Amino acid sequence: MGPLLRMMLMTPIRFFGLVAAAAAFGIVALSGPAPADAYKKTGYKWPTKTITFHNSIMAEDAAVKDAVRVWNTSGAAVRFKRTSRKRAKVRIKYLKQDACLGLTRLRGRGKFATSATVYLPRPSAATALCTDRLTQTFIAAHELGHVLGLDHDERHCATMNSHGNRRGGSVCDAAGDTPPWTWRCRILEYDDVRGAVKLYGGKARMSKFATPPLCPIYPDPPAPTGLTAEPTGPGQITARFVRPADSAIPPYLLPEARANAPSYAIAAQAGTVCPDLAAAQRWAWSAPVNATQSDPVSGLQAGPNCVAVWAVDVMGRPSAPVTTSVTVL
Repeated sequence: MGPLLRMMLMTPIRFFGLVAAAAAFGIVALSGPAPADAYKKTGYKWPTKTITFHNSIMAEDAAVKDAVRVWNTSGAAVRFKRTSRKRAKVRIKYLKQDACLGLTRLRGRGKFATSATVYLPRPSAATALCTDRLTQTFIAAHELGHVLGLDHDERHCATMNSHGNRRGGSVCDAAGDTPPWTWRCRILEYDDVRGAVKLYGGKARMSKFATPPLCPIYPDPPAPTGLTAEPTGPGQITARFVRPADSAIPPYLLPEARANAPSYAIAAQAGTVCPDLAAAQRWAWSAPVNATQSDPVSGLQAGPNCVAVWAVDVMGRPSAPVTTSVTVL
Protein backbone atom coordinates (compact mmCIF):
# COMPACT_ATOMS: atom_id res chain seq x y z
CA MET A 1 0.00 0.00 0.00
CA GLY A 2 1.08 3.52 -0.61
CA PRO A 3 1.72 6.09 2.06
CA LEU A 4 -1.28 8.03 3.26
CA LEU A 5 -0.34 11.67 3.63
CA ARG A 6 -2.33 13.70 6.13
CA MET A 7 -2.29 17.46 5.73
CA MET A 8 -2.81 19.17 9.07
CA LEU A 9 -3.82 22.81 9.57
CA MET A 10 -2.13 24.24 12.65
CA THR A 11 -3.24 27.60 13.98
CA PRO A 12 -2.79 30.39 14.79
CA ILE A 13 0.48 30.70 12.87
CA ARG A 14 -1.06 29.11 9.79
CA PHE A 15 1.09 26.05 9.30
CA PHE A 16 -0.10 23.39 6.89
CA GLY A 17 1.39 19.92 6.71
CA LEU A 18 1.33 16.25 5.81
CA VAL A 19 2.11 13.19 7.89
CA ALA A 20 2.33 9.58 6.76
CA ALA A 21 0.29 6.50 7.52
CA ALA A 22 -0.76 3.55 5.33
CA ALA A 23 -3.78 3.19 3.04
CA ALA A 24 -4.85 2.39 -0.51
CA PHE A 25 -6.73 4.83 -2.71
CA GLY A 26 -9.45 4.15 -5.23
CA ILE A 27 -10.58 5.19 -8.69
CA VAL A 28 -13.57 7.50 -9.03
CA ALA A 29 -14.95 9.53 -11.89
CA LEU A 30 -14.69 13.29 -11.56
CA SER A 31 -17.79 14.57 -9.81
CA GLY A 32 -19.98 17.17 -11.39
CA PRO A 33 -19.87 20.89 -10.56
CA ALA A 34 -19.66 21.33 -6.80
CA PRO A 35 -21.64 23.82 -4.72
CA ALA A 36 -20.13 27.29 -4.62
CA ASP A 37 -18.74 26.73 -1.12
CA ALA A 38 -17.16 23.33 -1.80
CA TYR A 39 -13.63 24.68 -1.58
CA LYS A 40 -12.38 26.51 1.50
CA LYS A 41 -10.18 29.58 1.88
CA THR A 42 -7.57 30.32 4.53
CA GLY A 43 -8.36 34.03 4.69
CA TYR A 44 -5.16 35.07 2.91
CA LYS A 45 -4.74 35.89 -0.77
CA TRP A 46 -2.00 37.67 -2.67
CA PRO A 47 -2.47 41.30 -3.69
CA THR A 48 -0.85 40.61 -7.08
CA LYS A 49 -1.59 38.10 -9.86
CA THR A 50 2.07 36.99 -10.02
CA ILE A 51 3.66 35.16 -7.09
CA THR A 52 7.43 34.84 -7.25
CA PHE A 53 9.11 31.70 -5.91
CA HIS A 54 12.55 30.21 -5.46
CA ASN A 55 13.22 26.48 -5.19
CA SER A 56 16.39 25.75 -3.22
CA ILE A 57 16.09 21.94 -3.48
CA MET A 58 17.06 21.12 -7.06
CA ALA A 59 16.62 17.38 -6.51
CA GLU A 60 12.87 18.14 -6.41
CA ASP A 61 12.91 20.61 -9.27
CA ALA A 62 10.94 18.35 -11.64
CA ALA A 63 8.21 17.89 -9.04
CA VAL A 64 8.09 21.61 -8.29
CA LYS A 65 7.96 22.46 -12.02
CA ASP A 66 5.01 20.11 -12.52
CA ALA A 67 3.18 21.53 -9.52
CA VAL A 68 3.77 25.09 -10.73
CA ARG A 69 2.73 24.17 -14.28
CA VAL A 70 -0.67 22.76 -13.31
CA TRP A 71 -1.55 25.83 -11.27
CA ASN A 72 -0.25 28.21 -13.97
CA THR A 73 -2.32 26.49 -16.67
CA SER A 74 -5.44 25.88 -14.57
CA GLY A 75 -7.32 28.92 -15.87
CA ALA A 76 -7.09 30.86 -12.61
CA ALA A 77 -5.81 34.40 -13.21
CA VAL A 78 -2.72 33.96 -11.04
CA ARG A 79 0.66 32.45 -11.76
CA PHE A 80 3.85 31.42 -10.03
CA LYS A 81 7.06 32.85 -11.47
CA ARG A 82 10.55 31.60 -10.66
CA THR A 83 13.04 34.19 -9.50
CA SER A 84 16.13 34.57 -7.33
CA ARG A 85 16.08 33.65 -3.68
CA LYS A 86 16.47 37.29 -2.69
CA ARG A 87 13.47 38.45 -4.74
CA ALA A 88 11.18 35.50 -4.10
CA LYS A 89 8.03 35.87 -2.02
CA VAL A 90 7.76 32.08 -1.71
CA ARG A 91 10.71 29.87 -0.84
CA ILE A 92 10.72 26.10 -1.19
CA LYS A 93 12.97 24.07 1.11
CA TYR A 94 13.42 20.64 2.66
CA LEU A 95 12.19 19.93 6.13
CA LYS A 96 15.04 19.66 8.60
CA GLN A 97 13.68 16.48 10.18
CA ASP A 98 13.38 13.15 8.34
CA ALA A 99 9.61 12.74 8.22
CA CYS A 100 6.82 12.36 5.68
CA LEU A 101 5.73 15.88 6.40
CA GLY A 102 5.11 18.81 4.11
CA LEU A 103 4.41 22.26 5.52
CA THR A 104 3.49 25.71 4.33
CA ARG A 105 4.06 28.71 6.52
CA LEU A 106 2.01 31.60 5.17
CA ARG A 107 2.62 35.10 6.47
CA GLY A 108 0.34 38.06 5.88
CA ARG A 109 -0.85 41.48 6.79
CA GLY A 110 -4.59 41.91 7.14
CA LYS A 111 -6.27 39.75 4.48
CA PHE A 112 -3.25 39.67 2.17
CA ALA A 113 -0.32 37.27 2.06
CA THR A 114 3.14 38.83 2.11
CA SER A 115 5.45 35.79 2.01
CA ALA A 116 5.45 32.03 2.43
CA THR A 117 7.81 29.12 2.98
CA VAL A 118 7.01 25.66 1.63
CA TYR A 119 8.74 22.62 3.13
CA LEU A 120 8.84 19.29 1.28
CA PRO A 121 9.90 15.98 2.87
CA ARG A 122 13.62 15.27 2.62
CA PRO A 123 14.60 11.92 1.04
CA SER A 124 15.94 9.42 3.55
CA ALA A 125 15.39 5.84 4.66
CA ALA A 126 12.62 7.11 6.93
CA THR A 127 10.79 8.90 4.09
CA ALA A 128 11.22 6.39 1.26
CA LEU A 129 7.46 5.93 0.91
CA CYS A 130 6.69 9.59 0.36
CA THR A 131 9.63 11.13 -1.52
CA ASP A 132 9.34 9.65 -5.01
CA ARG A 133 8.87 12.29 -7.69
CA LEU A 134 5.14 11.72 -8.18
CA THR A 135 4.29 11.92 -4.49
CA GLN A 136 6.48 15.01 -4.15
CA THR A 137 4.61 16.55 -7.10
CA PHE A 138 1.29 15.99 -5.34
CA ILE A 139 2.64 17.39 -2.06
CA ALA A 140 4.09 20.45 -3.83
CA ALA A 141 0.80 21.10 -5.65
CA HIS A 142 -1.12 20.81 -2.37
CA GLU A 143 1.23 23.16 -0.55
CA LEU A 144 1.12 25.70 -3.41
CA GLY A 145 -2.67 25.57 -3.05
CA HIS A 146 -2.18 26.71 0.54
CA VAL A 147 0.14 29.45 -0.72
CA LEU A 148 -2.69 30.65 -2.98
CA GLY A 149 -5.02 30.80 0.02
CA LEU A 150 -6.87 27.48 -0.18
CA ASP A 151 -7.63 25.47 2.95
CA HIS A 152 -8.49 21.76 3.23
CA ASP A 153 -11.65 20.51 1.55
CA GLU A 154 -13.19 17.25 2.80
CA ARG A 155 -16.40 17.23 0.77
CA HIS A 156 -15.21 16.66 -2.78
CA CYS A 157 -12.37 14.96 -4.62
CA ALA A 158 -9.57 17.53 -4.51
CA THR A 159 -5.82 17.89 -4.19
CA MET A 160 -6.72 20.04 -1.20
CA ASN A 161 -8.25 17.05 0.64
CA SER A 162 -6.58 16.70 4.02
CA HIS A 163 -5.43 13.18 3.11
CA GLY A 164 -3.79 12.08 -0.11
CA ASN A 165 -0.87 10.58 -1.98
CA ARG A 166 0.22 10.32 -5.61
CA ARG A 167 -3.17 8.76 -6.40
CA GLY A 168 -4.93 11.95 -5.38
CA GLY A 169 -6.97 13.14 -2.45
CA SER A 170 -8.61 10.63 -0.15
CA VAL A 171 -12.14 11.70 -1.10
CA CYS A 172 -11.29 10.51 -4.62
CA ASP A 173 -11.14 6.99 -3.13
CA ALA A 174 -14.89 6.45 -2.99
CA ALA A 175 -15.08 3.93 -5.87
CA GLY A 176 -12.60 1.35 -4.57
CA ASP A 177 -9.01 0.30 -4.97
CA THR A 178 -6.85 2.26 -7.41
CA PRO A 179 -4.27 0.07 -9.18
CA PRO A 180 -0.87 0.63 -7.55
CA TRP A 181 0.81 1.19 -10.93
CA THR A 182 -1.17 4.38 -11.58
CA TRP A 183 -1.07 7.95 -10.33
CA ARG A 184 -3.51 10.87 -10.57
CA CYS A 185 -1.63 12.59 -13.36
CA ARG A 186 -3.86 15.62 -13.82
CA ILE A 187 -2.84 16.52 -10.25
CA LEU A 188 -5.46 19.23 -9.70
CA GLU A 189 -9.22 18.66 -9.53
CA TYR A 190 -12.06 20.92 -10.58
CA ASP A 191 -12.77 21.93 -7.00
CA ASP A 192 -9.16 23.08 -6.49
CA VAL A 193 -9.28 25.29 -9.58
CA ARG A 194 -12.70 26.73 -8.73
CA GLY A 195 -11.29 27.88 -5.41
CA ALA A 196 -8.36 29.63 -7.09
CA VAL A 197 -10.68 31.22 -9.67
CA LYS A 198 -12.91 32.52 -6.88
CA LEU A 199 -9.89 34.17 -5.25
CA TYR A 200 -8.12 35.53 -8.34
CA GLY A 201 -10.59 35.50 -11.22
CA GLY A 202 -10.22 33.67 -14.53
CA LYS A 203 -12.07 30.61 -15.79
CA ALA A 204 -11.37 26.95 -15.09
CA ARG A 205 -10.08 25.15 -18.17
CA MET A 206 -12.64 22.37 -18.34
CA SER A 207 -10.73 20.43 -21.02
CA LYS A 208 -8.27 19.41 -18.30
CA PHE A 209 -11.04 17.47 -16.54
CA ALA A 210 -12.49 15.77 -19.64
CA THR A 211 -9.88 12.99 -19.78
CA PRO A 212 -9.41 10.07 -17.35
CA PRO A 213 -7.50 11.28 -14.29
CA LEU A 214 -5.19 8.26 -13.94
CA CYS A 215 -2.00 7.46 -15.85
CA PRO A 216 0.32 4.44 -15.65
CA ILE A 217 3.60 5.06 -13.86
CA TYR A 218 5.62 2.66 -15.98
CA PRO A 219 5.18 1.04 -19.43
CA ASP A 220 2.94 -1.96 -20.01
CA PRO A 221 4.53 -5.27 -19.01
CA PRO A 222 5.89 -7.18 -22.01
CA ALA A 223 3.55 -9.90 -23.26
CA PRO A 224 4.45 -13.55 -23.82
CA THR A 225 5.47 -14.50 -27.34
CA GLY A 226 5.31 -17.57 -29.56
CA LEU A 227 1.97 -18.88 -28.28
CA THR A 228 0.92 -22.25 -29.71
CA ALA A 229 -1.68 -24.76 -28.56
CA GLU A 230 -2.32 -28.38 -29.55
CA PRO A 231 -4.93 -30.94 -28.49
CA THR A 232 -3.51 -33.62 -26.19
CA GLY A 233 -6.66 -35.60 -25.34
CA PRO A 234 -10.43 -35.28 -25.02
CA GLY A 235 -11.23 -31.79 -23.75
CA GLN A 236 -7.54 -31.02 -23.17
CA ILE A 237 -4.82 -28.96 -24.81
CA THR A 238 -1.24 -28.00 -24.04
CA ALA A 239 -0.31 -24.36 -24.55
CA ARG A 240 3.30 -23.28 -25.04
CA PHE A 241 4.63 -19.71 -24.95
CA VAL A 242 7.86 -17.86 -24.24
CA ARG A 243 8.22 -16.05 -20.93
CA PRO A 244 9.02 -12.35 -21.51
CA ALA A 245 11.47 -10.21 -19.57
CA ASP A 246 10.12 -8.94 -16.26
CA SER A 247 8.68 -5.43 -16.04
CA ALA A 248 11.01 -2.55 -15.25
CA ILE A 249 9.21 -1.29 -12.14
CA PRO A 250 10.38 1.84 -10.28
CA PRO A 251 11.91 0.68 -6.98
CA TYR A 252 9.69 2.94 -4.89
CA LEU A 253 6.64 0.97 -6.04
CA LEU A 254 7.93 -2.40 -4.93
CA PRO A 255 6.77 -2.12 -1.30
CA GLU A 256 3.26 -2.11 -2.79
CA ALA A 257 3.80 -5.31 -4.80
CA ARG A 258 0.74 -7.55 -4.76
CA ALA A 259 2.50 -10.79 -5.61
CA ASN A 260 5.73 -12.41 -4.53
CA ALA A 261 6.94 -13.09 -8.08
CA PRO A 262 5.95 -12.49 -11.71
CA SER A 263 3.30 -14.92 -12.95
CA TYR A 264 1.15 -15.66 -15.97
CA ALA A 265 -2.58 -16.03 -16.54
CA ILE A 266 -4.20 -18.39 -19.03
CA ALA A 267 -7.74 -19.06 -20.18
CA ALA A 268 -9.51 -20.85 -23.03
CA GLN A 269 -13.13 -20.92 -24.15
CA ALA A 270 -15.16 -22.49 -26.91
CA GLY A 271 -15.81 -20.48 -30.04
CA THR A 272 -13.90 -17.75 -31.84
CA VAL A 273 -14.29 -15.04 -29.16
CA CYS A 274 -11.30 -15.07 -26.82
CA PRO A 275 -11.75 -15.12 -23.03
CA ASP A 276 -11.03 -12.07 -20.88
CA LEU A 277 -8.68 -11.82 -17.92
CA ALA A 278 -11.49 -12.37 -15.40
CA ALA A 279 -11.88 -15.92 -16.72
CA ALA A 280 -8.18 -16.75 -16.45
CA GLN A 281 -6.29 -18.73 -13.84
CA ARG A 282 -2.98 -17.36 -12.58
CA TRP A 283 0.10 -19.51 -12.13
CA ALA A 284 3.71 -19.01 -11.10
CA TRP A 285 6.27 -19.27 -13.88
CA SER A 286 8.31 -22.48 -13.91
CA ALA A 287 10.28 -21.44 -17.01
CA PRO A 288 13.04 -18.81 -16.76
CA VAL A 289 12.94 -15.59 -18.79
CA ASN A 290 13.14 -16.24 -22.57
CA ALA A 291 12.40 -19.96 -22.07
CA THR A 292 9.23 -21.80 -23.13
CA GLN A 293 6.47 -22.37 -20.60
CA SER A 294 4.16 -25.39 -21.13
CA ASP A 295 0.72 -25.45 -19.56
CA PRO A 296 -1.97 -28.17 -19.84
CA VAL A 297 -5.55 -26.90 -19.92
CA SER A 298 -8.42 -29.36 -19.47
CA GLY A 299 -12.20 -29.36 -19.22
CA LEU A 300 -12.67 -27.72 -22.62
CA GLN A 301 -15.52 -28.21 -25.05
CA ALA A 302 -14.84 -30.09 -28.27
CA GLY A 303 -14.44 -27.93 -31.35
CA PRO A 304 -12.81 -24.56 -31.96
CA ASN A 305 -11.46 -22.81 -28.86
CA CYS A 306 -9.64 -19.53 -28.35
CA VAL A 307 -6.66 -19.50 -25.94
CA ALA A 308 -5.40 -16.30 -24.28
CA VAL A 309 -2.28 -15.79 -22.16
CA TRP A 310 -1.09 -12.78 -20.17
CA ALA A 311 2.14 -12.05 -18.29
CA VAL A 312 1.47 -10.56 -14.84
CA ASP A 313 4.09 -8.55 -12.95
CA VAL A 314 4.67 -8.30 -9.20
CA MET A 315 2.30 -5.32 -8.95
CA GLY A 316 -0.50 -7.53 -10.28
CA ARG A 317 -0.51 -5.65 -13.58
CA PRO A 318 -1.24 -7.81 -16.66
CA SER A 319 0.31 -7.43 -20.09
CA ALA A 320 -1.73 -7.31 -23.26
CA PRO A 321 -3.00 -10.80 -24.09
CA VAL A 322 -1.62 -13.06 -26.78
CA THR A 323 -4.13 -15.41 -28.39
CA THR A 324 -4.35 -18.41 -30.66
CA SER A 325 -7.00 -20.84 -31.86
CA VAL A 326 -7.07 -24.61 -31.40
CA THR A 327 -9.55 -27.37 -32.25
CA VAL A 328 -10.23 -29.45 -29.15
CA LEU A 329 -10.93 -33.19 -29.51
